[in-house]
Amino acid sequence: MTGQAAMTPAMMQASILERLTGETGDPAHLVETARSLCRRGCPPFAQALARELGAPVEVELGDVEIARMGEAVSERGANDALVLAASAASPDALVMRLDPDAVSLAVGVLFGADPDMPVAAIERDLSSTEIEVAAIVFDCLAKALDGSGERGLRIRFPLGAPVSGEEAAKVALRDGPAVRMTFSLFTPAGSGRLTLTMPQRLLLKPRGEGGVANEADRARQPEWANRFNSEIMRSVVRLEATIPMGTLTLSRIAGLAVGEVIPMPKTAATDTRLSARGKTLYSCEFGKLGENFTVRIREQQDSGRDLINSLAAG
Repeated sequence: MTGQAAMTPAMMQASILERLTGETGDPAHLVETARSLCRRGCPPFAQALARELGAPVEVELGDVEIARMGEAVSERGANDALVLAASAASPDALVMRLDPDAVSLAVGVLFGADPDMPVAAIERDLSSTEIEVAAIVFDCLAKALDGSGERGLRIRFPLGAPVSGEEAAKVALRDGPAVRMTFSLFTPAGSGRLTLTMPQRLLLKPRGEGGVANEADRARQPEWANRFNSEIMRSVVRLEATIPMGTLTLSRIAGLAVGEVIPMPKTAATDTRLSARGKTLYSCEFGKLGENFTVRIREQQDSGRDLINSLAAG
């Protein structure tokens, strides 16, 4: 849980597109897709909780909103339980978080607490037993949303062990556009909250019959893909040409004054780097054409090739 899962070329491509464009889909479309997924998942989730915990737990879908993946960790409470679930398509397919009230509620149900007694607040680090019970809840939700065959999210089971407190703060999670869904868990003794965060790219991924996207969604997929790809190719990316200036002592740099001229080294002509968004695209030769300074592309860098191929593939 403290490190990122290995990324496939397809995952890297999605990550590059997110960094360049900032968003991956229409907000209204994404929210409705996420809401449909969760509505379908609520009944099997509640049934699984009742089976695993031994008593009914009511599940209700609350807010569904556009978010960032990083918020799944940064906005956690000190005593929340957190788990990161990977899928075949994404190392961070589901980020699930239980607040302390939900953990306490689930523990009470599992161990047969008096249903007329209110849920006891947890104001300390979670115990190993509470972490294990949180794992049961997370497993029930992940399996309820996963589906099967082509329609499934293809979540990788078993899930990792949940973490809390200082361990949760160590979770390395790449940021990017996401959708956040909130579930409320109820029993006569009280209620708690389960928060689920998913990357937008996973919700937009085309699926087989009965998958995340409904019939209307699937009918729009070719139109949406074409529009999204054309928008990417029209995106404006700032280019930067960097010329290495050699070395100077710290005392020499501290003594530089306005108007002072620093000569360029002889190797500058063939050692210029053309970059975009912090990624080197090409090695270039520095020159001049008429009154304008120029850079002539000499060689494409591996990172630049990956970036450009990712953009062209959409």
